[in-house]
Amino acid sequence: MWVGESNAGRNRCGWENGKTVARLLQKGEERGFPGMLGSLDCMHWEWKNCPTAWAGQYSGRHGGPTIILEAVASYDLWIWHAFFGLPGSNNDINVLQASNLFDNLTQGITPPAHYTIQGKNYDVGYYLADGIYPKWPTLVQTISKSEDKKKQYFAMMQEACRKDVERAFGVLQSRFAIIKGPARFWDKRTLHDIMTTCIIMHNMIIEDERDEQEDIIVSTPPSISNVEDIGMNDAERFRQFLTRHKKFKDKEAHFALRNALIEHLWERHGNEVILSSNVLSFLITCLAILYKFGEKSPNLQPQDPKMQLTAKNAVPLDLDAASKWRIGGRLEKL
Repeated sequence: MWVGESNAGRNRCGWENGKTVARLLQKGEERGFPGMLGSLDCMHWEWKNCPTAWAGQYSGRHGGPTIILEAVASYDLWIWHAFFGLPGSNNDINVLQASNLFDNLTQGITPPAHYTIQGKNYDVGYYLADGIYPKWPTLVQTISKSEDKKKQYFAMMQEACRKDVERAFGVLQSRFAIIKGPARFWDKRTLHDIMTTCIIMHNMIIEDERDEQEDIIVSTPPSISNVEDIGMNDAERFRQFLTRHKKFKDKEAHFALRNALIEHLWERHGNEVILSSNVLSFLITCLAILYKFGEKSPNLQPQDPKMQLTAKNAVPLDLDAASKWRIGGRLEKL
């Protein structure tokens, strides 16, 4: 199942519109991720009345039988891609391999997504995903347990933007109670129709609430069918398919893109991160000096007589509590 943008809520692909891609690229640039088209993740829908013969196949880490929904959501919670129906025993990688998320990309019919990072030009967008997904240049994962401040900041920003799809799942379930609770139907086709209908109505609500007056800069025209493909034989067309397929699964290109994004984010916001870190260090130093000064000075008296500034109970003091102290009766707030 593929759900895309439509003026009438129809079930069709939304990436065909060049202005749509330009809007997503512009929003991604504003958030610090040039080339980002959305975030990717999976959701499990509990199947209460799953047939007994299928229970083992559809049961996974969630305990009971579930059906998986794979989705791509953008910054405004619009669901651009939805692939529904695989058993809950599959993980996210199995779902990705079975879905049609990159079919148009391998066929060479997707609109180009032109952007530049660190002076290098790119023409294929990417999605933000968690660590279980493969290292493809079309998927950018976070970095866990890194001591480098640049990578730590990249991980924080990536995880914040990746929450778009999680928020989309939450809003979808809050709007339609039928998919929030366990599914009580036996037929998979009925569940498929329910999920499709809910996603289309969800997108119609998002489209109705969207600000259509925002300025979108379309840097490149929408792509059209390549006229040269008409006279191309099957062997050449298949060779180009294999080339594109190999290109979007290149692990080295994945790490090159991620490293470029790390440097881009740090150049853009690194000074703010350093300043915030210095301010925090200064406040911690001031509090430490205050603790030591309070242990030696009899003029430091707390408003609350139950609080005694000693080494034993000085830890609970925070910034809000620190504003209540008086030093020599003259200092009301720090």
